[in-house]
Amino acid sequence: MTREGLRAPWVALAAGAALAALALGLALWSKELTKEARRAECSARAQAIALRVQGTLEERLRAGSARALTRAEWNVKQGRSSAAGAQAPPAAWLTALARHEGSATLPVSEAAGGRAGSYLPGALPGEGLLVEWDLDVVEREVVGPALSEAGAGHYAAALLLEGQPQPTSFRARAQSPLFPPLGRWSVGVGFADRSAVSRDLRLQTALVGALVLGLLLALIASLLAYSRRLRRRAHRALVRDQFLVRATHELQTPLALLRAAAETLQSGAASEPADRERCVAIVAREETRLTATIHRLLRTLRWESGEAADLARWGPLVPTLEAAAEALRAALEDAGLELELELGSLECEAPIDLASDTITELLSNALKHASGATRVSVRLSALSPSRALLEVQDDGPGLASPGGAFAPAPQAVGALPGSGLGLALLKEGWTLLGGRITHAERGGPNPPGERGPGALIRVEIPLR
Repeated sequence: MTREGLRAPWVALAAGAALAALALGLALWSKELTKEARRAECSARAQAIALRVQGTLEERLRAGSARALTRAEWNVKQGRSSAAGAQAPPAAWLTALARHEGSATLPVSEAAGGRAGSYLPGALPGEGLLVEWDLDVVEREVVGPALSEAGAGHYAAALLLEGQPQPTSFRARAQSPLFPPLGRWSVGVGFADRSAVSRDLRLQTALVGALVLGLLLALIASLLAYSRRLRRRAHRALVRDQFLVRATHELQTPLALLRAAAETLQSGAASEPADRERCVAIVAREETRLTATIHRLLRTLRWESGEAADLARWGPLVPTLEAAAEALRAALEDAGLELELELGSLECEAPIDLASDTITELLSNALKHASGATRVSVRLSALSPSRALLEVQDDGPGLASPGGAFAPAPQAVGALPGSGLGLALLKEGWTLLGGRITHAERGGPNPPGERGPGALIRVEIPLR
């Protein structure tokens, strides 16, 4: 893997961490915005209550239905007031009326604030109606309903008096003074359940934080998976390169035999018909072996470049194994080896090209290397609904180096010519398809009729 390939995931991780930190900061900012929005809602509700109280009082006064809300009423004419059996209005109110012009309602109140009144000009100049409000009744019949409606839901509202402590049932988040003549009163609006609001804000922060953390963890996991995939790809590329180097070296053996046979025929050294036939047989045999090995090598390399299970050719397993074994039965019998087949009746599909090559390679190895053997058996059984077990066993002397059985290596001294790549290609192919091929040590005494420890090769075959 290149240095840039290793650096790219960490650059992406740093960028993702920066984005996650930015998202978390925005989440905290949104929490503050939510708080400000709720405070603004409280303030708007308080102002709405003040406007409603003022409008109700003015409407009652103009409609002439304010008697139920007042303590006293005076008809004012030319600065003088008159009312049967009523106390005279405060002098300060009359002074304010003398300066009032126009048809607008004039709120008046004493400096001490204990009394509140309003003046409504009449149709003629200097005439009008002056009333003193009954503050207890106004609070009960006008302010109280307005507070109840505004305090519905998550909010609470209360009437606050200047200099008096706030109610303990809730904390006023916003206050709005009532309009004159009720200037000593203020409307306070807050949250009915402060703990519920705090819980909502904490839940909002926790959810956003969990989302940011989850995204960051997903980013880290994906980057780690990407890094591991790059390392595996680089490792497989290294193994493949080493494999190709070994394959190139080992394929020189059949090529050398082909070249030697061709040179013998070309130089005329094989003057006898038997010699010429022997050279031609060598050429045909090595060409067939070389072609088959190259096809297997190209197939393995093609599988490595994509999804091996999708590129493989799938078909009935039992007929494929039986056909490949029967093709070598005559050669095995000529060498004194009895072929035993126990394939059962599994109805399933498997990679038939690789399965056929496996039987051909293993039986050919028994034919070449199992000197003194008398029998070779092929058994197939089910391991699970998705896997089958193929076993190829002989009663010969066994493998000389079981640990390196599946590695490309030069042929043993005295062995028949070959590439030395067969088992290595089988191992690579089954690994790519999700199977496995192994050499099993057989323990215990030999069964009757078997002469040596023999070689036992087990293949786990993926099924469809």
